[in-house]
Parts: sequence; structure tokens; C-alpha cells
Amino acid sequence: MVLMLVAMKGHPGSGKSTLARSLGRSLHWPVIDKDDVRDYMCPEVHRLDTGMITTNHNNHIHSNEHIDYIVCNHHEIKRKAVQYKNVDSLPCSSMALMNSLAYGIMWRMARTQLVDLGLNVIVDSPLSRPSLLASAMEIVEERSCRSSDLARLVVIECMARDATLWRTRLEARSYSSSLSWHKPQRWEDLQALLHAYDGCWDYPIDPSSCVRKLVVDTTSSDDVSGFTDSVLHWINNVSDETPAVSFVPRANSSLT
Repeated sequence: MVLMLVAMKGHPGSGKSTLARSLGRSLHWPVIDKDDVRDYMCPEVHRLDTGMITTNHNNHIHSNEHIDYIVCNHHEIKRKAVQYKNVDSLPCSSMALMNSLAYGIMWRMARTQLVDLGLNVIVDSPLSRPSLLASAMEIVEERSCRSSDLARLVVIECMARDATLWRTRLEARSYSSSLSWHKPQRWEDLQALLHAYDGCWDYPIDPSSCVRKLVVDTTSSDDVSGFTDSVLHWINNVSDETPAVSFVPRANSSLT
């Protein structure tokens, strides 16, 4: 039996969460969304700038104090989110810490599903840096080492080739709850985020590795979930002989 860790990849508004949930429903696999963690991280985490909690280069958390107060109740988050409507007012170190915590929790939950329980799992995040891909690979390799079952990592990258449609989708997203205070809601916010990335998200997949990637142009159709069948077909047929990078639709194979 081949177990899979499906890692979604893509910028905000690219449709990766919509596709991840559609895949999860079709496959009956758990979907672990980094934003589900991040949504409940109180902006008051900036108090940690005092040095009560630090992170090392592996993004592991070290603390002699409980960090329960980072995750606040729903009403407290609403109050704080209003206070910090302008996320730029939060110290950069606080934003980095919240991101590190969210990814750390997401990977830990994915590890429990795949390594400990032997379940296929989908993780939903931007996966914007090579180090994040490496974290996913470590989980798959650990499962392979601990069991006779083969484990495979597949990346589903959602790309929005049509910038006009991408912008329309991004700005049409409805945030009924202030839990989404950290998500870009304007095109200008997204462009600032991409500028900060400085191209780090555009990293290659080593053809000799166990990783296989499918790039989906989510703006080639009005309905992102309509790509589900094509992606499912690819997932069900992926193997060592599958090209390191494949494309949907195939006509967009010029995307890099």
C-alpha cells in the first residue's frame, strides 16, 4: 500500500483551499489547514517579543512557560483583530513567530496522521519556501523508515495565470469573521506579500527525489472545484515514472 502526503501549494486567492477541501471530500482524507491554526492565534502574541519564547533555526519552539495564552478564545480574538486591523502594526518578529507556530502545529498533526496512524493526509498551506517542502519530505521519509508501506509526497500547486480573475476572486472573498485578520484582502496587500517573498516560492522539484508535483492553472476555469476529477486522476496514477512536474490543463505546461 502506498500512503500519501498531499501538500497544497499556492498564493492567497489561488484556489488551493477550495481544491484541497474538494479533494478531501472525494478521497475521505483529512485536510489540515495551516490557517485553521493561524486564525486562532491572538495578535497579542507580539508580547512574546520580550523573549519569553524563542525559536531556533529549525523553527522549534523553546519555552519554560505555557503558551496556551497564544491561542485565545473566539471573542478575545475578535476584539484583538479589530485592534490590529492593520497587520503592519504588529512587530515583524511576532508575525514570524505566529507563522512558525502555525506551520509547526500543522506538520505535527500531519505526522500523527501519516506516521503514527498510517492515514493519507492533505495539508493546506502556501508552501512558499524550500524549507517547508523539506519538512514535508521528512515526514514521508520517517513513515517509510518505520513501516514496510511506501509513502509518497505529492505537491498540488495552484497557480492563477489570469491576474484579472485572480484579483477578482481575492477581493470577492468574504470574511464574515475577524478570525481572518491575517489574510490579504486587497490586491495591494497580496502584491506586498509577493514582493516580500522575493521569488522564494518558485523553487524547483528535484527529478531524482520522491516528490511529484502537479501544477493547476485555477484560472483556466470559473469553477476551481471543477479540477477535482483531473487532480484525482493524477493522484491515483502517480508513480516513480511520473514526470517531476505535470500540468493541468496540459496546454499550460509552459507555466514555471
